[in-house]
Amino acid sequence: MEFTYENTSRRVEIAPGRSMHYHEAGSGFPVVCLHGGGPGASGWANYSRNIAALAQNFRVLAFDLPQFGGSFKTTFEEELYPAFARVIDTALGVLGVGSAHFVGNSMGGAVSCFVAHFNPARVERLVLMGPGGVFGSILQPTPTDAHSELFAYYNPGPPTKDKLRKLFNSFLCDPSMLTEDLLEMRYQSSIDPEILSAMSGYGIQRLGDVRPILPAIRQKALVIWGLEDRILTLDTPLTFAKLLPSCEVLMYPKTGHWVQWERAADFNRAATEFLLRD
Repeated sequence: MEFTYENTSRRVEIAPGRSMHYHEAGSGFPVVCLHGGGPGASGWANYSRNIAALAQNFRVLAFDLPQFGGSFKTTFEEELYPAFARVIDTALGVLGVGSAHFVGNSMGGAVSCFVAHFNPARVERLVLMGPGGVFGSILQPTPTDAHSELFAYYNPGPPTKDKLRKLFNSFLCDPSMLTEDLLEMRYQSSIDPEILSAMSGYGIQRLGDVRPILPAIRQKALVIWGLEDRILTLDTPLTFAKLLPSCEVLMYPKTGHWVQWERAADFNRAATEFLLRD
């Protein structure tokens, strides 16, 4: 079966007026995929090269986080990462998913850690790809130039396709990997009026530091990192490896922040092997 945006698209209402959009494919033990925080991000935009491969062994649930894609748009008083984690945990409860593996990219990696912190029984294993939530660095100035440009896309803005192309080129080691279809899809999503309103304070609101919660996370974790990541600093995977009680780190050379896109076959193979391992 060929998986498309349309035939995998689903919705779940977690509260009156709060609907979450996600993609579902495959069967078996659930794998929850959570995307990053770049403009136009969504479950499909971030994981379109991975869903079919993961669905060969798992029931894949790729969510649009709040403020992104087809999910509800609002602002949160709580820091974003823990707030999003509570939303995902609630959505899985409504769907009747008891526990699942989590695959999180950048923001989604930090959110996955907060889910494991709030509800350890919900999370079986973690694949954290270029995970966010570590602030400050002894190796590089922070935030990095690319990270600052990410926040500036919305605040002060205004969003343009040229800005988005420049930003995404910094997400990749090889800019030729950026397709026009992906750029157009994410640009159109990024300028949705509801998203523009929700993102007006992006880069001002606190995101959430994962470092205090990592030592208590007992699930096995695999951190996947591109050595040419220009969004986050090289301290990040080392911090996860130091603080998580059970952590492996896999690094790919000549690869940027989007390992799941640039090295899709390698990522799919590594994630599947780790999640199926005894």
